[in-house]
Amino acid sequence: LIPNTNYFWRARSVNSNGTSWAPATIPFTTNAKAPVFLNEIHYDPADHTKRVEFIELWNPSTTPVDISGWMITGPVDYTFPGPTILGANAYLVVAENPTALSGYYSVTGTPLGPWAGVLPNGSGQIVLRDAAYTQVDDADYRQGFPWPTMAAGGGASAELINPGLEN
Repeated sequence: LIPNTNYFWRARSVNSNGTSWAPATIPFTTNAKAPVFLNEIHYDPADHTKRVEFIELWNPSTTPVDISGWMITGPVDYTFPGPTILGANAYLVVAENPTALSGYYSVTGTPLGPWAGVLPNGSGQIVLRDAAYTQVDDADYRQGFPWPTMAAGGGASAELINPGLEN
């Protein structure tokens, strides 16, 4: 479905008595997807002695977005300081421990953080909220199929495949 588009639906039932249509067509409008997504979650690193968990945001749009005052909520909490601008087609990493993350991985830019709380290794739900506490995006994760199995302690992260799909 295309964001900000009017659609209509109507129910139909089929059984041994034939086909029956609902008496009315019901309209609905799709919401605009936010320009910023929770793109990647690294919740269970292979080396549990290193504090290198992170959450990555992505702005795939052609316009920078001011995320000052936005929040990540859930098992971890973080509020983006002002001014924080997420550039057009840019990524931003929030880390459990920014210094440890930068020393362990090659991270483009300076990771923000630290956050309060812990990303559970078994499962979790992370919510991205704007400064008015309105939900912008959310992502859940679990160990095992259909989530990436290597993200569960194998050293990999769980990453969004397509921003047009629900994560």
